[in-house]
Amino acid sequence: MDVLIIGAGPAGMFAAQKLANDSDHNVTVIDMGKESLKRKCNALYRDMCTNCQPCEIYAGIGGAGALSDGKLNLTPLIGGDPDSIHRSYDEVKRYIDIVDETFLKFGADSDVFGTNEDDLKLLRRKASAHGIEFISGKQRHMGSDKTPIIIDKFYTDLKSKGVKFFTKTKVEKIDIVDGKFVATTGKETFKGDYIIVAPGRAGAYWFRTQAKRLGITNNYGPIDVGVRAEFPTTIYEPVEEIMYDAKFKLYSKTYDDLIRTFCTNPKGFVTEERYPDFVLVNGHAKKDEKSQNCNLAILTRIELTDPVEDTTMYGRSIARLATTIGG
Repeated sequence: MDVLIIGAGPAGMFAAQKLANDSDHNVTVIDMGKESLKRKCNALYRDMCTNCQPCEIYAGIGGAGALSDGKLNLTPLIGGDPDSIHRSYDEVKRYIDIVDETFLKFGADSDVFGTNEDDLKLLRRKASAHGIEFISGKQRHMGSDKTPIIIDKFYTDLKSKGVKFFTKTKVEKIDIVDGKFVATTGKETFKGDYIIVAPGRAGAYWFRTQAKRLGITNNYGPIDVGVRAEFPTTIYEPVEEIMYDAKFKLYSKTYDDLIRTFCTNPKGFVTEERYPDFVLVNGHAKKDEKSQNCNLAILTRIELTDPVEDTTMYGRSIARLATTIGG
């Protein structure tokens, strides 16, 4: 059987790993970006965005995480509710362990954060006194400078097991012809008995269009909207000593909205992410080079109901408006 995988981010690469290890399927992975070691973002290394399309930060082998901090949250308590994907806590933890073992195999640092229970309890108590919930868990940080090297070893291992990769190849549409999936690019077509579509945030809107063409229904989930704040790292150091990327959440007093922190980068950097029609900001931290600042995102969750339910369009509209106003 032939299996097509669109997108070489974490979902695509670990799906390829599972198929390569446990089946005799022919696996082909297609990504619109470059190999991880060839991804060079000027905004990261020269402090100057040159408007590459697709953006080197989010496109390529390893996905957005390859150039965006390389942080592993090693607990099902962070990153979503297992029940929302119809999986148990233990099942999700088993997959997390597989991911962690894979990164360690290819060179991730063995050091972890967030394991001192006494310190975690103290921070949890302090947060609770202010009406804030602190969510703790073991974390591993690889750094934006080291992660591409680790990802390249993972990529090389998959190729040695027979997985075929096509980089700098953008799939324009997906069809079903004579019982097979057909992925069409600007130059060629790929056929498969099965297809896994994992294009990441950059390809989410495109995938929705393809799903609609193929008669696949979808539901609109909530969207998190917010800002990225940057401040002197000395403010965050007492928290960093306990947990590298501490997770805090609270509910607003006026409307009971969920507000949470996301992707904290101690001694890190803020950078641009350029999409075709808007610009966003992201944060990352390197393993070796450090700044004097810490940055984090503060997000509020928005759920839409009739007559406006399309949270993807809503989020893109906010991003375009912010880009226009911000110049």
